[in-house]
Amino acid sequence: MFVLLLLIHLLNTKAAEIHPLTKQDITLDHSKADSVKKQPFLVFIYYERKDFSCPLCEEFKDVLPTLNIPVKTLNFAENVELGSRFLQHTFPAFIVRYSGKSYVIEVQSTGNLREIIDNESWRMIKPVRSIIDVNSAFAIAFSKANRIIFFGIHVFYYMMNYVPDYAVSLFIVAIMFFLVYSIIDVLGTKNPKEKAY
Repeated sequence: MFVLLLLIHLLNTKAAEIHPLTKQDITLDHSKADSVKKQPFLVFIYYERKDFSCPLCEEFKDVLPTLNIPVKTLNFAENVELGSRFLQHTFPAFIVRYSGKSYVIEVQSTGNLREIIDNESWRMIKPVRSIIDVNSAFAIAFSKANRIIFFGIHVFYYMMNYVPDYAVSLFIVAIMFFLVYSIIDVLGTKNPKEKAY
């Protein structure tokens, strides 16, 4: 019995560590360049809000602890700026980070993900070009712009959910009335041409 419990404990400790992704995880510190190889880790990007969940993301979340690689998770809905730096907008997204490079993995199923990680076949994938990688100026500028865009979408979504329908309809009718009035006013007034001497 004791041997069985010890074996179960050893199997459980071999499971992948799962932590949230931070900016420090993807930022390279060139001043501390050393010969120590950094261990690769998998970035799992998913989308989840209080009123929306991704069923496929939930299915992959169950598999993450069984992978033989450290896993960093990132909820795109909670951190749009950091999520946008990976330039991935389909969820779930899987990226292996290794030695300052990103390897985007196209995954069809949980078994396919496990096979790619176990066989390390992600090393055969061409890494993302450095000009558009997560630490590039383009990716940083894109993520800042995306943050503003998604904030606007969030405000619009909030307004559409909590502002009564009749108020939105009244606002649209008022705009239409103003446009029709402006067109009639422009067409109805005759400007006499002034002669300049």
